[in-house]
Amino acid sequence: MFRLKSKRLTKIIGTLDEDALMYEDSIIREMIESGIDIVRIELLHHNYKSYSALIDRLYSVAASMNSSIATLLEIPANNRTLWVPSDYTVEKDRELTILVGKRDAQEYKESEDEDEKIFISINVLGTDIMEGQTIIFGDEVSGEIVSVNPDEIKVIIKNDGVIYNRSRVYINGSCKYAMNFSEMQIKHLDFIAQTNADFITFVFSNENFNEELAFLQEKLRGKDIKILCKIEKQLESEVLYEFIEKTNGIVIARYPMGAEMPIERICTYQKEVIAACRQRAKPVLISGHVLGSLRNLPYPLRADACDVYNGVIDGIDGFVVCSEILQEDNWRNTLEMLTNILATAESSIEYRSAFQKIWIASIKPSIAESIASSAIKTCIELEANYILCLAEHGRAPRLLSKYKPPVPIITISSLIKTVQQSLIHRGTVPILGEKLDYKQALTNAVEMIRANTDRNCTVVVVTELLDSAKHFNEQMGVLTIEQ
Repeated sequence: MFRLKSKRLTKIIGTLDEDALMYEDSIIREMIESGIDIVRIELLHHNYKSYSALIDRLYSVAASMNSSIATLLEIPANNRTLWVPSDYTVEKDRELTILVGKRDAQEYKESEDEDEKIFISINVLGTDIMEGQTIIFGDEVSGEIVSVNPDEIKVIIKNDGVIYNRSRVYINGSCKYAMNFSEMQIKHLDFIAQTNADFITFVFSNENFNEELAFLQEKLRGKDIKILCKIEKQLESEVLYEFIEKTNGIVIARYPMGAEMPIERICTYQKEVIAACRQRAKPVLISGHVLGSLRNLPYPLRADACDVYNGVIDGIDGFVVCSEILQEDNWRNTLEMLTNILATAESSIEYRSAFQKIWIASIKPSIAESIASSAIKTCIELEANYILCLAEHGRAPRLLSKYKPPVPIITISSLIKTVQQSLIHRGTVPILGEKLDYKQALTNAVEMIRANTDRNCTVVVVTELLDSAKHFNEQMGVLTIEQ
């Protein structure tokens, strides 16, 4: 029940790689207790045994804590990506030799004349590469291609800067090397279909969105895995709304946006996407340089802190933190600082005004959404301590989270997938319970709340249970729990 006592409502999605398999269970347990709600795993290669072992380990540790953790698997887009042994500082007029194809760490080596060139690698080139083209590494370093061979290219750097590991590589203005599903992506999907993952993220194309979505759904047929759309560039409003309506949520990937759209538009567009998701009761996450300055500093820059603060005010469900700032010697500091910023931002929200804005902008609601909005309104007016949601499925906590309640949403379900997938919604505290009738479930929930607080509590109760005819039976009420 540590999440019930947490200082913040906004979710934290932490990125771990297969190196986390070396962590002791106590470290993973501490990470979960320190604030990680969902673990993001980037499928960067075909080491599926390691990925599968990490997923199973996460679920096992969470179960041993009588808690839960969700997993989010990211399918990389068909983008050119750079691998460097470590973040590398380059100078103007330096020559780089870039190998084609990912290499293991032991294959990296520097040339005898270290002042002239270093060896790094790119996953794939494509067929349209030629001498004289401009190449851009991430959003900081550019160069000119001076030589092209099947197994390497040579580049002259045009400006000083830092080349970061896993940076995207733009050649001739594009970082994509294929428009359809690549062989690697299909292998990733086949692997995901064999796991118990909760979410996947995928970058859809504007032109083939429906075909790509249908392909994903077919590959994942029979698996309860939510599909999140990762947005890397500005979309037309109609396209954005279609993406939100037909998928299970949105991830705003700001890092590639810096190369895909004017930098001054990113903040405004982020607000537009968040508002559109909030209106449609879909979760929305922010990724890309979240507290990115912690890669090189023991504390975040003021700009990074303000960035997170503004995301909370805008109504984000959660932030995705990269693996580089969750290293073994830094993750405690990162999670503590992020938690403090989130809690401070949430404490400054005027929740009555925020509720009214969301309610006015909402599309004509269903019965379930009317009950959800009434529950949040009641919670604000009564200054309730908790919202208790008894729901076998995930619709009710999703709708409750839409209206940004100022208190935790304790969600109790007997379905492990509902519990894990509810972790993506702002404010939810999902708990796995037994399958009981309404009265017994409510009694158990009240005793659980009483055991975890030392004061009298006002609780708004929302139930969404299936009746014998498989119809949802929705109710709302208020109760007082006395010590």
